[in-house]
Amino acid sequence: MVGEVDEKLRGQLAVLLVALARSDPERAASALLDLSITKRPVDRAQLRADLTAVMALYQDRQLAEIDITPLIGRLLTLLREHHLQLAREIALILKMVLMAEGMGIRIRNST
Repeated sequence: MVGEVDEKLRGQLAVLLVALARSDPERAASALLDLSITKRPVDRAQLRADLTAVMALYQDRQLAEIDITPLIGRLLTLLREHHLQLAREIALILKMVLMAEGMGIRIRNST
Protein backbone atom coordinates (compact mmCIF):
# COMPACT_ATOMS: atom_id res chain seq x y z
CA MET A 1 0.00 0.00 0.00
CA VAL A 2 1.39 3.31 -1.00
CA GLY A 3 -0.17 6.72 -0.68
CA GLU A 4 0.89 10.27 -0.23
CA VAL A 5 -0.36 12.69 2.39
CA ASP A 6 0.19 16.20 1.11
CA GLU A 7 0.33 19.34 3.24
CA LYS A 8 -3.35 20.17 2.73
CA LEU A 9 -4.49 16.68 3.72
CA ARG A 10 -2.23 16.70 6.79
CA GLY A 11 -3.79 19.98 7.85
CA GLN A 12 -7.32 18.66 7.36
CA LEU A 13 -6.52 15.52 9.35
CA ALA A 14 -5.00 17.62 12.12
CA VAL A 15 -8.16 19.73 12.33
CA LEU A 16 -10.28 16.56 12.58
CA LEU A 17 -8.09 14.98 15.26
CA VAL A 18 -8.02 18.16 17.35
CA ALA A 19 -11.81 18.50 17.03
CA LEU A 20 -12.30 14.90 18.14
CA ALA A 21 -9.85 15.29 21.04
CA ARG A 22 -11.61 18.48 22.19
CA SER A 23 -15.10 17.03 21.69
CA ASP A 24 -16.00 19.78 19.24
CA PRO A 25 -18.74 18.32 17.01
CA GLU A 26 -19.12 21.48 14.90
CA ARG A 27 -15.46 21.56 13.95
CA ALA A 28 -15.37 17.76 13.53
CA ALA A 29 -18.35 17.91 11.16
CA SER A 30 -16.68 20.62 9.10
CA ALA A 31 -13.42 18.65 9.01
CA LEU A 32 -15.21 15.46 7.92
CA LEU A 33 -17.01 17.35 5.18
CA ASP A 34 -13.69 18.81 4.01
CA LEU A 35 -12.17 15.30 3.91
CA SER A 36 -15.13 13.67 2.21
CA ILE A 37 -16.72 13.42 -1.18
CA THR A 38 -20.49 13.55 -1.47
CA LYS A 39 -23.00 13.88 -4.25
CA ARG A 40 -25.93 14.60 -1.95
CA PRO A 41 -26.74 17.47 0.39
CA VAL A 42 -25.63 16.73 3.96
CA ASP A 43 -27.77 17.45 7.01
CA ARG A 44 -25.08 19.21 9.07
CA ALA A 45 -27.26 19.35 12.18
CA GLN A 46 -27.77 15.58 12.12
CA LEU A 47 -24.08 15.01 11.37
CA ARG A 48 -23.16 17.14 14.41
CA ALA A 49 -25.66 15.25 16.56
CA ASP A 50 -24.27 11.90 15.43
CA LEU A 51 -20.70 13.05 16.07
CA THR A 52 -21.72 14.27 19.52
CA ALA A 53 -23.06 10.80 20.32
CA VAL A 54 -19.86 9.11 19.14
CA MET A 55 -17.68 11.58 21.05
CA ALA A 56 -19.70 10.98 24.23
CA LEU A 57 -18.68 7.31 24.14
CA TYR A 58 -15.00 8.27 24.38
CA GLN A 59 -15.16 11.39 26.54
CA ASP A 60 -12.86 11.46 29.57
CA ARG A 61 -10.84 8.48 28.31
CA GLN A 62 -7.11 8.43 27.79
CA LEU A 63 -5.89 7.44 24.32
CA ALA A 64 -4.48 4.19 25.74
CA GLU A 65 -8.00 3.25 26.90
CA ILE A 66 -9.56 3.62 23.44
CA ASP A 67 -9.85 0.69 21.07
CA ILE A 68 -9.24 2.30 17.71
CA THR A 69 -10.99 -0.37 15.62
CA PRO A 70 -14.50 0.20 17.06
CA LEU A 71 -13.99 3.99 16.94
CA ILE A 72 -13.04 3.90 13.27
CA GLY A 73 -15.94 1.52 12.63
CA ARG A 74 -18.36 3.97 14.24
CA LEU A 75 -16.96 6.86 12.23
CA LEU A 76 -17.17 4.87 8.97
CA THR A 77 -20.77 3.91 9.75
CA LEU A 78 -21.55 7.56 10.43
CA LEU A 79 -19.96 8.57 7.11
CA ARG A 80 -21.95 5.91 5.27
CA GLU A 81 -25.22 7.02 6.91
CA HIS A 82 -24.56 10.58 5.74
CA HIS A 83 -23.55 9.43 2.23
CA LEU A 84 -19.98 10.68 2.65
CA GLN A 85 -17.05 8.93 1.01
CA LEU A 86 -13.46 9.35 2.13
CA ALA A 87 -10.70 10.16 -0.29
CA ARG A 88 -8.47 7.20 -1.21
CA GLU A 89 -5.56 8.53 0.85
CA ILE A 90 -7.69 8.72 4.00
CA ALA A 91 -8.97 5.19 3.46
CA LEU A 92 -5.38 3.96 3.18
CA ILE A 93 -4.42 5.77 6.38
CA LEU A 94 -7.34 4.19 8.24
CA LYS A 95 -6.43 0.76 6.91
CA MET A 96 -2.84 1.24 8.06
CA VAL A 97 -3.97 2.34 11.54
CA LEU A 98 -6.25 -0.69 11.85
CA MET A 99 -3.48 -3.04 10.73
CA ALA A 100 -1.01 -1.46 13.17
CA GLU A 101 -3.47 -1.76 16.06
CA GLY A 102 -4.19 -5.39 15.18
CA MET A 103 -0.50 -6.18 15.06
CA GLY A 104 0.07 -4.44 18.40
CA ILE A 105 -2.72 -6.45 20.01
CA ARG A 106 -1.29 -9.71 18.66
CA ILE A 107 2.17 -8.83 19.96
CA ARG A 108 0.80 -7.85 23.38
CA ASN A 109 -1.23 -11.05 23.64
CA SER A 110 1.65 -13.29 22.59
CA THR A 111 3.95 -12.10 25.37
